[in-house]
Amino acid sequence: MRRLTGTLFATAFAVAFMLLALWMWQGAAGVPIDGQASRSESMAWALRSLAVACAALAQLVTLRLVVGRIYRRGALDDALCLSSVVACAIALVSAAALGLAGR
Repeated sequence: MRRLTGTLFATAFAVAFMLLALWMWQGAAGVPIDGQASRSESMAWALRSLAVACAALAQLVTLRLVVGRIYRRGALDDALCLSSVVACAIALVSAAALGLAGR
């Protein structure tokens, strides 16, 4: 029962982060125009990079905590988890750099 509860919580977390990523990607073009950013295009790309980081984190949670509990993990699963961690880290660094450039 405890394993099922953890899997359901991880699934809900992954779905929420994927929805957040899609919502941020869609609304990224209109958000910086309302604010006080001097370079609104750079801020829009910063939000899109943050959306990619959220999507990569949702993929990591899905692979490691949901699929990993149902099926046996193999080398391909570990490679996919590593690639999603790398994608998340690169997207976060890019979001921070673009956010600072947009100020």
